[in-house]
Amino acid sequence: MPDRSSAWETVTHHLERVVGVVRRLTGADRSPYHPLFTQGAVLLPRFVFMVERQEASSLGLPAGHAAIVSNRSSNEKKPWKFQPSMEGIVESEFLRPTHTGDALLPYRLASPLEAVIPCTAQQVLEDSVQIEAYPGLHRWWSQASEIWEANRSSEKLSLMEQLNYQSKLTKQLPIPELRVVYNRSGMHVVAAKLTDRRAIVTSGLYWMPVYSMQEADYLCAVLNAPTTTDQVRPLMSYGKDERDIAKHIWELPIPRFDGANASHLRLSELGAALEHRVAAMDLRANRYFASVRGDVRDLLEECDDAQEANELVFELLG
Repeated sequence: MPDRSSAWETVTHHLERVVGVVRRLTGADRSPYHPLFTQGAVLLPRFVFMVERQEASSLGLPAGHAAIVSNRSSNEKKPWKFQPSMEGIVESEFLRPTHTGDALLPYRLASPLEAVIPCTAQQVLEDSVQIEAYPGLHRWWSQASEIWEANRSSEKLSLMEQLNYQSKLTKQLPIPELRVVYNRSGMHVVAAKLTDRRAIVTSGLYWMPVYSMQEADYLCAVLNAPTTTDQVRPLMSYGKDERDIAKHIWELPIPRFDGANASHLRLSELGAALEHRVAAMDLRANRYFASVRGDVRDLLEECDDAQEANELVFELLG
């Protein structure tokens, strides 16, 4: 609108009426993917988990250890934003690449952060005796737990219970060879493949183990299609600057991948091609993630393969 106080006679020239199609969704429309996707682990307060490695040349670190300091963010909330950063030395095996919702682009994952995660390849170290077997991790975790207990809003959860709430960390182990992830919230649904078998997924993402590259490419093509976002938006609650996608996406009738279905196979081929195209992009550093996502969407809007994929998804969703 030119001005919020404009008269109706002025405003009416800027309006256009569009006749659309309304589809009533029922439980029968729900995608079979609904129960297969899981939300990632809650890594809050952020600064006790997310870390940066420090220069260690003069510290004389023992082999297999790393000097670390909290990786701070301007988005931290009270009371955590006022807490001093943590520093320490931990066993390197507990420093894991960690993907957040902010690091996700259409068909591509930006560089992950690194986090202190008390788990082995097979299990979460929920028992304090297990953690005590690793002196560096034990010192870090003890300090982190003290900070949590002194500042948490409720005594209901310990730091470990917060991290592994509803087994959201346990469910990730052992880590599958191939996962598809998509964002929990945002103005657009965004998805990509994840192949790092050490990487942990945080609560800003939903993930699913996938056992064929064809199905992974199909899912990425479907989830990244603009028509998918358009059709799920009416189902999503609206926050300050973004929408809650969560599992609302699976209220759409997105079918399970069928290798005998020509449309599914074509979407898989297009998804793979678009992933290669986005991977070749030279992404400018130090830019807000939403702006980088916008750059990728601009590229895809001009791409014939992306337009074809969007048309196929539109037909797929009926």
